Amino acid sequence: KIRGLGSIFRMIFEYKGVKYTDNQYATGEEWFEEAKPKILEKTPLANLPYLECGSDVVCQTNAILTYLGSKLRLNGYSYKARILNEELLCEIYDVRNKVIELSYPFKAVCRTKEEHDEKAAKHLESGPFKKFEAVLEKQGTDYFCGKAPCVSDFHIWEMMDQHRLLAEKLGKGDIFAEIPKCKAFYDKFRAEPKLAKYFESEAYKLPVNNPIADAYFQ
Repeated sequence: KIRGLGSIFRMIFEYKGVKYTDNQYATGEEWFEEAKPKILEKTPLANLPYLECGSDVVCQTNAILTYLGSKLRLNGYSYKARILNEELLCEIYDVRNKVIELSYPFKAVCRTKEEHDEKAAKHLESGPFKKFEAVLEKQGTDYFCGKAPCVSDFHIWEMMDQHRLLAEKLGKGDIFAEIPKCKAFYDKFRAEPKLAKYFESEAYKLPVNNPIADAYFQ
């Protein structure tokens, strides 16, 4: 039971007013021994996260996001917007992977809590959202692909929020100090009335990463 990748989908469903069942697993056994075998009956690609919609079963984050974008009209309203949305999904996943590498001991990038704190601080100082600031500057819009959110906006916002929390945990400064357009995007998204229910929910208060795996950043 973590925010993890599930947070992106929860926000999308709330934003679009979609009724959904949020399956959360408290232990590895619940997933590997109980839930995963049932998903494997439907697809050999069973993994977390997964989405079941009617007879469709989709695994892998970006595949699910593209699927939802198509279903919910959140992939972009023009050819160029759709391409940019796809690019941003890949770019933000690179940012996410860096945080995951730093957060979990089993990745062997950070062997101790002290090493994590040092490397995470350097990561924050490197400006992981500079590219995204440049995109907003070039686009001249509130959201990354236009006047309304696309699926990539939801993942980008989630990672900005996680970096904000990480900076607070490490006692670092404002991550938005040198990226004002990203700050405006972050604030506008956070104030979206359609997402108020999610931000008030217990799901938003879940650990960012998995305590069971001894994550340095939770």
